[in-house]
Amino acid sequence: MAGRPGRAPKISFYGVSYGNVIGTVYRSMLDRRVDRMWLDSVMPPVMDLSAMDGSIDAVAEKGFGRFVTWPAQHDAEYHFGTTADAGA
Repeated sequence: MAGRPGRAPKISFYGVSYGNVIGTVYRSMLDRRVDRMWLDSVMPPVMDLSAMDGSIDAVAEKGFGRFVTWPAQHDAEYHFGTTADAGA
């Protein structure tokens, strides 16, 4: 394909995370220039970074409680305290 004069070569694209947005926009604008495309993450149809960050923060907050419980259960080894709120 690269040898045909006057024609742009087709691309193959692998998109992860924000690469999905780039791939989706590229394909919507230049579909005939795409050979293969693999989008390996889910992105919302509307890019609202504050909403995305908010959901990430909520998951992190929920997981943090489990995280601080583990060293509290292993205080003899790590000496961070015996309760999850010992460091608060």
